Amino acid sequence: MQAVETIAGQFPIGIIDEIHEIRSGLMHSTYAVESEEGRFTLQRLHKKLSTPEIINDYEAVTQYLDASDLPAPLLIRTRQDKPVYADEAISDLGPG
Repeated sequence: MQAVETIAGQFPIGIIDEIHEIRSGLMHSTYAVESEEGRFTLQRLHKKLSTPEIINDYEAVTQYLDASDLPAPLLIRTRQDKPVYADEAISDLGPG
C-alpha cells in the first residue's frame, strides 16, 4: 500500500489518514482515501482509457456539471497542476 500512499501524496488533499482498496472495478484499480481534507477516490487508470483526450473531456464535463450545481466527482489536479499523476517506477498497483 506504500506505492498508493506515495501517489496519493502527489495531490493537494492534506495528510493521508487511511487508504482502502475498493475491489469492484474491472478496468481500473480504485482506492478510497481518507485525509484531513475529506474523502477522495484514487484510481489507477487503464492505459487505453486514460488518453489525454479522455482525461480532458472528463475534466471539462465534470467542471460544467459542478458549475451547473449538478453533483459530479471533480478531478483534483496534482501538486504540479497536471490532470493525472504518472510514475513509471510505480508500475504495478494491480490490474490496469
